[in-house]
Amino acid sequence: MIEAQKAKRDAANSIADPKERDAALAKIDADNAAIVQKALDSDKVQAKISAMNKHQLTQFSNAAFSYMVGVLKDKQLADESSSLVSGATANPTLLPRLSSLKDVVSSVSSQASNSARIADGLVKLAQSGKFSKLPTSASDTPKEMATMTVRADGILSHRAD
Repeated sequence: MIEAQKAKRDAANSIADPKERDAALAKIDADNAAIVQKALDSDKVQAKISAMNKHQLTQFSNAAFSYMVGVLKDKQLADESSSLVSGATANPTLLPRLSSLKDVVSSVSSQASNSARIADGLVKLAQSGKFSKLPTSASDTPKEMATMTVRADGILSHRAD
């Protein structure tokens, strides 16, 4: 599945028209977010999380916490970038850059939306008591994590560096 997604992304990146390329990449990102969201809700993933030892669960919890800090920062950036576009329309010297600013806002908003879809699954896991609480602010500090690997059987394991 990862190779297929990589091939789709490579094909999208080779599209010459920037708007078509951005649309194709946005669709891939949305599809990936849907896949992760569905996986987080799946019985298979739920069983793997339940089978984690304390260290693995702590690492997964820390990763989820750090990811959620990023989601909150994406949301904050999306909100602030929309304000920037509003301000740019009122400033004639920024009008030549307005198109680029709108593209950035669209990209950031799309990223925030896709991240939020994944975050929904993490919130459900946190609410079910699978791991500790999630951040409430974009200014929260991401948590430390040890290096983890995925074994051939799909189980996360700690890798000593």
